[in-house]
Amino acid sequence: MEKGKSRRVFLSFLGTGKYEKCFYTFEKEKSKNVKFVQNAIVEICKDRFDKKFVLCTPSAKNTHYNSLVNEIGYNFEAVDISENMSEKGIWEIFQQIYDVLNENDEIVFDITHSFRFMPMLGITLLQIAKFLKNIKVKKVFYGAYEPIKFNDGITEFPLVDLTSFSMLQDWILAGYTLVNTGRAEEIEKLAKNDLTPILKESKGKNEEARNFRKIADKIQQMTLNFRTNRGNEIIIAHEMKEINESVKEIKESNLLKPFKLVIENIYSDTKKFEYKNEENIIHSIQWCIDKDLMQQGMTMLQEGITTLVLKEIGKENKYTDINIRDIISYVLQSLNRKNESEVEKEKELDIQKLEKLSEILNESLEFNKEEILQKETKKLKKMVEERILKEKVLNIEKIKELSKIFSDISGVRNDINHAGFRPSPTDAKNFKVKLEEEFEKFKEIWENKNNSAE
Repeated sequence: MEKGKSRRVFLSFLGTGKYEKCFYTFEKEKSKNVKFVQNAIVEICKDRFDKKFVLCTPSAKNTHYNSLVNEIGYNFEAVDISENMSEKGIWEIFQQIYDVLNENDEIVFDITHSFRFMPMLGITLLQIAKFLKNIKVKKVFYGAYEPIKFNDGITEFPLVDLTSFSMLQDWILAGYTLVNTGRAEEIEKLAKNDLTPILKESKGKNEEARNFRKIADKIQQMTLNFRTNRGNEIIIAHEMKEINESVKEIKESNLLKPFKLVIENIYSDTKKFEYKNEENIIHSIQWCIDKDLMQQGMTMLQEGITTLVLKEIGKENKYTDINIRDIISYVLQSLNRKNESEVEKEKELDIQKLEKLSEILNESLEFNKEEILQKETKKLKKMVEERILKEKVLNIEKIKELSKIFSDISGVRNDINHAGFRPSPTDAKNFKVKLEEEFEKFKEIWENKNNSAE
């Protein structure tokens, strides 16, 4: 084997039963008249294997191994496994099988024979090896000893393709990862791997396969928006809209049933999101809490407060205006630190600055100092706009409560963003508790405002 090249590996259990000769069939292929299903599978697969392992208990090895090897002449390598039926023995078998696998092996697995628990153990082991050794399961076969054809004394038995069992496990894990962690990389990868052959065969004309690939891409983009706090994209909810619209169509499809199950589960999360709706901020914070995305949730909560304030002062078209958001953030932070007299004092100082600017402007007009006039006019305009904006913010109902939530979450958010390098960092397990507490306060204010607006 060349270094780094994948091995093509056949893996099978050898039993102790009394086997009769028969023909095995798979799709359009038919084996020789053989006693052992292992020989039938290897023949149908054109013996494209670098290694052929047969897992044998001492009893199975003594009973059938020599007959198996001599029947056609294929070079099967016996791997001794325990006959111990205890829990310890089962784990010994697990390790014995695991040890014969190499990194990046491509496996054809036969589960026809041996103890009844062996196929379950084998499938579970291969699933683990997918992650720990990056193996790929190409086929899972079962030789069904049930005749499908009698012709002049010739009996044929089917080789049943159970590869979908392994694929289903992949999809279950990918779905679990998405629902519990908000990561969709595996969903996207599986959709690509499982749909590419279909699209290749149809030369890209299979509409169902194209739609499935598209939805998988949308799911990945959606989760990236959450994980990277793309607030404006979350409000617009373009991806969620497409996912939600596709659910009915996917339910009626016969293609990739595991993907259908995952999509239906995702829908319970995405159906809350509406196209171009600020309410999506609330849902996004809950999404982050449910998936333990603490840093993202805190960021979304703080920026959600700023967004609510913008909505309250009629600046819905200014959600992405950095300058306005900074002014609002400043007001929210400072309001929580200052008492009413300090707020009034700051207002007075702003007025004094405005009066001073006004004097400069009048002077510039009097002496026709056009350059100074233009410069100071811009400055005055900016200050007036800021002052008006601050007044609007200060007049919002519950602004003090919003300010308190904003400041509290800001401290926790900074703790995370600065990696806890501060005198009294928060214990990691308390972040979620804090986020949930502050979110409940914010959600109550948000919902009350929406109800009063109605």
